[in-house]
Parts: sequence; C-alpha cells; structure tokens
Amino acid sequence: MKHPTHIVAACALVSRPGGEVLLVKTSTRGWVVPGGQVEEGEGLIAALQREIFEEAGVETRIGSLVGICSNIRPPTKVVFSFLADWVAGEALPSDETPEVRWVSRSSVLERIDHPSEHDRARDMLEFDGTQMYRVISTRPYEVHLVRPLGREAAQLGG
Repeated sequence: MKHPTHIVAACALVSRPGGEVLLVKTSTRGWVVPGGQVEEGEGLIAALQREIFEEAGVETRIGSLVGICSNIRPPTKVVFSFLADWVAGEALPSDETPEVRWVSRSSVLERIDHPSEHDRARDMLEFDGTQMYRVISTRPYEVHLVRPLGREAAQLGG
C-alpha cells in the first residue's frame, strides 16, 4: 500500500501593538503572511516561529488556530493558519523574502494577489473564534469546500 505524502505548513497573521500586521514578499507568491513548511523533527508551533524568524527577523507568540486548508492536488499540502503577536525583533528582509513590511489591517487584502493566500489572510483578519476548514486545489485555484470546524461542522454533516 502506498502511503500519501502531504507537506505540512503553517502561517500566521502577526500583529504588533498599534494594530499593524506583518507581510513578507516572496518571488513566487508576492505579498503573503509569513510561514512555511514543517521540517522533520519539528513541532508545528516551533516550525512556524522559526519560519517567521527566518523570513522576517521577528520573534512571535503563537495564539489561536484560525483554520486548516488542504490542497488536494500535487504537491498535496495541509496548511494551518494562526494568529500571532510580535514579541521582539526588527522586521528585516531575508534571502527568501526581499521585502518585509508592517501594514495596516485594512491594507492587507489589497496587497495579497495569490488566491489561496488571500483567502487564508481574510480568514485570519475576520477571525471570530470559529476555525475554518478549506479544501482547495491549485493550478488553477479552485475551492472545493469551505466550512466551520467544531460544533457547527457536526451540524453540517461533518
């Protein structure tokens, strides 16, 4: 039996006092919230904190889980989205992210062009305590399912 292989990744909407949030610019996806893949031997939260530090030079405290997004076409990937708070560090670019910026919450979505990144960022910005589950495919982008997790999900047949 062949076992499926999924990339596991995490991203976070990092906020600092004053309400600004952190965006990083990549060469492939443009402006996005920071995050990346979990490496072998790493926990999800530690991987997310490492990725944010590598991409932007800031230390964070990871908070609420906002959602889970499953990409069902190769390369298959599961992305966990979180809220996070800035703890320390100056936002600086890296080899991966040549631009790093603190921006107002109101300008986040107008900067993010990639559709799956845009949907995840919208979920993080609008988070009301209900985690969302998305099933998508990319190339081309298609949303197959969006539903809340938890009690609401059970009522939807879950």
